[in-house]
Amino acid sequence: MSFKARGDRFLGYRLTDDPQLSGQSKWAFATKGGKKYFVKQFLSPVKPSPGDAGSKATLERKRRAARIFEERHAKLNVLMKAGAPSQNLVVPVFCDWIGGKYTKIFPRVDALGTTAKDVATLPSNQKSLIMLQIAEAIAVLHAHQIVHSDIKWTNLLFTEKPVALGIAKQTVMPMVIDFDAGYHITDRPDDPDDLTFDAPYAAPEIWKFEKTASANDGKKLGFHTDIFALGVLFHEVACGQKPMGNETEPFGKHILTYAPKMKLGSDSPFYLLVSGMLKFDPNHRPKIEQIISELSALLGVDVKGMPVASSRGVVSDPEPKFIEARPPPPPPGLKGMLVRAWRWVKKDWPGEPKAIKTSIPTSGPWGPRSNEPKIKTTMAEGAMSQKALSEAPEKLRVTLPKRPVAERKLVLKHSATKPNVTSSKIKTTIKKS
Repeated sequence: MSFKARGDRFLGYRLTDDPQLSGQSKWAFATKGGKKYFVKQFLSPVKPSPGDAGSKATLERKRRAARIFEERHAKLNVLMKAGAPSQNLVVPVFCDWIGGKYTKIFPRVDALGTTAKDVATLPSNQKSLIMLQIAEAIAVLHAHQIVHSDIKWTNLLFTEKPVALGIAKQTVMPMVIDFDAGYHITDRPDDPDDLTFDAPYAAPEIWKFEKTASANDGKKLGFHTDIFALGVLFHEVACGQKPMGNETEPFGKHILTYAPKMKLGSDSPFYLLVSGMLKFDPNHRPKIEQIISELSALLGVDVKGMPVASSRGVVSDPEPKFIEARPPPPPPGLKGMLVRAWRWVKKDWPGEPKAIKTSIPTSGPWGPRSNEPKIKTTMAEGAMSQKALSEAPEKLRVTLPKRPVAERKLVLKHSATKPNVTSSKIKTTIKKS
């Protein structure tokens, strides 16, 4: 059995072209019984055969690497037993060692070479249907506890299948391919070198794992990392561009330091869904079932067994929280103090109470130290504009009562009679304790 040149045969398959290198594998097209196939052979690891040269320790190390590789792919290949779980997911029909190298064979997809800009020109209902079909393919993987891990445009093929489905006249149909870099949810990577991802689609938790190389951070990866990558992909479907508007800019990496703005406009019917999928905190991203429900709602159809969800209030996987949002630092001065206070109170707000009292530290940016002199400051009319208070909630008055520093409280009250906070109503009094 050979996999070297056009015309080579193995297991009844005949190569129709010369194999091509692609990363850590090589691939070629083949035929068998009049059907077309795509053959992929991994270059590493290599499984030793009886009689191979090498020391006992070296051969044992290679066998162990091959065994681990095979066990990981055995969990991914569970979809082979499921028959055709989704018409939009390409699953292998054969997986085994050939000539000491792990080989997978898939049905060939005659792709159109459709670009993101091509799809972005389609009507909204067709784009919704394309997103829905992609989401359903990912839902099959997640239902089998598989994380794709390498969702990107080049792992999406489009075929020409014009079908009138009642909800949208489809001209092209998406096919999700290549989840060989994926992993079972119980086998999250311990080392960044074991993780395959494409930078523009990588979630912030992947970048954190890449930086720390901590096995603990690796265990925090999961289905939500697929959701983030899917959000970047949906952004491309919606407007033909990645969120940063640059093919190489990693949106997920920038979120670690600031809140970048998406290229997709707020007037798009997909804005709320995509922005929810690109949340910094994985726990605030929707589940794949919620995404399917949202897209079904956009199309005006109901998916049996799927919960009705809205991207305005979706909640992601029920996993422990491990990342907190990192908003930009507040400005200096009184405005900064108000912003800090509001964020501090808002963090665990269960609703909209009529009055909340929270203690403020007596040092640092929150207030004066005990050895500072007694001062009294009254803000003049118009000294602080409404724009300066834009981060404070509407219908709130902020007052700092005259109390000793050690007992000073920040009191936030609803004002029914005066819905807007004006600068003339804010007075700051600081006394030495």
